[in-house]
Amino acid sequence: EGGERILIHSDLIATGPGAVNRLGVMARGNNLDFYINGKWVAARSVAIYAPFFEHGHFALYLGTAQKPDASVSFDDFTIWYID
Repeated sequence: EGGERILIHSDLIATGPGAVNRLGVMARGNNLDFYINGKWVAARSVAIYAPFFEHGHFALYLGTAQKPDASVSFDDFTIWYID
């Protein structure tokens, strides 16, 4: 129900008013690699969700447990196919 949450805490995340971060996810087979501002931070196997990923579904969610009035926006969202 609703999938699994992957939480990543990192000092690489810029914080504060006007902070900008570049987030990346590279999918290779059943593995996901996560990047923050160009630096690798975590890997996760998603083999149990393989049928879901075969159809190209993607979702992005960000939130905070510390600032209930925080806002998040996305721009320049791009998906690349890499051989």
